[in-house]
Amino acid sequence: MEQLTIRVPYSFIRKWTDLCWTEISYGLAQGILGAQDAIDVAQDRLAGGVAAGPELAALAEARDLDPVQALVEQLARHEPEASLSELQRKWMFLLLAWVFEHRSDYADPLGIVELLYADLDYPAQVESLVRYMPMEEPDLGSTALNEARLMTKWAEYLKAERLLYAQRAAGAG
Repeated sequence: MEQLTIRVPYSFIRKWTDLCWTEISYGLAQGILGAQDAIDVAQDRLAGGVAAGPELAALAEARDLDPVQALVEQLARHEPEASLSELQRKWMFLLLAWVFEHRSDYADPLGIVELLYADLDYPAQVESLVRYMPMEEPDLGSTALNEARLMTKWAEYLKAERLLYAQRAAGAG
């Protein structure tokens, strides 16, 4: 990501959705996840009863300074390929969930939405959350009211995306 660096911890992510190794690889490469987060995922998978192949076992035993990205990429090779837009959509959801939940930590959370929108190649599904994009609804007469509506739409977006990923996980399992 070019304009913004936000690190989203795995402890937060696992409350929202599951990640595949390809998504973890993308998160590591973009600096959204840290090496310890990938190690934590591997340890969780082993604790959950996933069969331990050599790559998963090596990652679960790795330390922060080990070549974690390479181990994650080896695990990702066993998964169906994901498009860049699919990876960006999932991470946009998780980044927006993080910022929304921690919005009081940001002077301008809607400004963060705008930066993420640009950094992740202007995804259509979050266009309606961006202040400078044309509104679908009528102007409410004040910036404060229009921004309050954007915050409501942001919460609705998070709910819908969370449901989408839960349904995909249920269909895959």
